[in-house]
Amino acid sequence: MLEIFIALVVFAVLLVGGYVSGLLTLAFTNPAIGFGGAAALIVVLIVLSKVPLSYNLQNLLVRWRTTLLTGLAFTLVLGLLTVMLAFVKGMYVLTQSSGQPRNVLVLAEGSTDEGFSNLGFANVGDIEAQEAVAKDGQ
Repeated sequence: MLEIFIALVVFAVLLVGGYVSGLLTLAFTNPAIGFGGAAALIVVLIVLSKVPLSYNLQNLLVRWRTTLLTGLAFTLVLGLLTVMLAFVKGMYVLTQSSGQPRNVLVLAEGSTDEGFSNLGFANVGDIEAQEAVAKDGQ
């Protein structure tokens, strides 16, 4: 139990220091490192395991319905995550080229979008009086 606690503390320190994200990036960009790291992790887990590996494999076969439903739920969640991330990326690509460089949207201070922005007439007049604002199509 002490070994697992020490491993978790080391992982937490590396995570806070930003080393884990760098290692994960390296592992995903270089498949050999990723597979080597996965193999090393499996070996460490087998060595530190207090429950025999054969029991875990037998448990998967005996409780095949639960295992199947867990796998399907995991697959469904990953599929939905992929679809949502693709949707967001598509919206960024779609709106990236739709703007005009000379058009500006002015929002009230602290507002995140035009639905929550509330500019008074005095503020609009101040903005119109700025020298950088084009007047009458100029």
